Amino acid sequence: EARKKHFHDLKESCIRPLKNELTSILNCFTRFDEKLVTSGTYREILEREIKWWENYSIKRRIGDPILFDDLGRHFKGLPEKLREIEDFFEEKYPEFLNSLVELLQKIEADERLKEISNEIDRTLRGSNVVVVSDLPWFPFKAVFFLAIEYDKWSWPNIYKWLAKFESRSLIFQVGEEYHRSELAVRIRSLIKEAEHLITPCLERLDRILHESKLEGSCDYVSGLLPWP
Repeated sequence: EARKKHFHDLKESCIRPLKNELTSILNCFTRFDEKLVTSGTYREILEREIKWWENYSIKRRIGDPILFDDLGRHFKGLPEKLREIEDFFEEKYPEFLNSLVELLQKIEADERLKEISNEIDRTLRGSNVVVVSDLPWFPFKAVFFLAIEYDKWSWPNIYKWLAKFESRSLIFQVGEEYHRSELAVRIRSLIKEAEHLITPCLERLDRILHESKLEGSCDYVSGLLPWP
């Protein structure tokens, strides 16, 4: 009974929050909001006074640090893997943000894309209707998503526009140029590195949540310590 209760507490106070935290870290590298993809967005994150990735600690962000310290007694190798993820995030996330800013600045300064954007803007203004639209930003964002190989189903509005756009061949051509750039290669490499490091850990947490028997032993299970 003590083992069963302890396993339940570990799941609810550590494993589930841990899964949410690791998902958030992974999303920092793998998810992009269509509306927010500009160099200014990522520059603003970098310039914030509080840089939450500095001295990053998963333990501090999980609700129960006492139970967190008990994880290694039951799940071999998990604490070491979490420390590896912490080190990766603290070291690589600012590098990732800087690379995003630099790549987007280059794309936003591309005269070919600016010309397409200005033409879209003129067309909108010529409709005799006051239009507030982010459509003029679509060429820049489309090139960025093509450059980092972002899944087209994750930017449906822009991709749908691109599929019908008469100058789409130029967009694809420019996208391919940036795809070969050192910055885009580095960004894709960091995305893959994050996936390779974090996804197996998330899969392990899922398996733990579905298990009914707690392996290993600790003072809580043996009754030497009161329940936290």
